[in-house]
Amino acid sequence: IALLRPAVANLTGISESQRVDALLVSAEFFPLLGLRPHLGTWLSRADEETGRPRRAVLSYELWRQTYNSDPAIVGKNIYLDDVA
Repeated sequence: IALLRPAVANLTGISESQRVDALLVSAEFFPLLGLRPHLGTWLSRADEETGRPRRAVLSYELWRQTYNSDPAIVGKNIYLDDVA
C-alpha cells in the first residue's frame, strides 16, 4: 500500500518558472510499482519524518528537458513554489 495525492506546483529557481504536475507520495510508492531510479535513490521512510528536508523525484522527461539530462542535479535543491 502506498499513498499518493495529485498536486500542481510552480518549478522556480530556473531561468523561466514552469507549472508542473506532481504527485505527493509515500516512500512505498516507487518500489510498489517495481521501478528503479535512473539516478539517485527513491524516497525512504525517514524522509517522511516531521522536520526532515523535503525530497523530490524528477520524471525522466522533466530531468531531460529542464535540466538537460545533467546527472549533477542529484542532491541539489530544486524549488517548487519557491520552497527547496
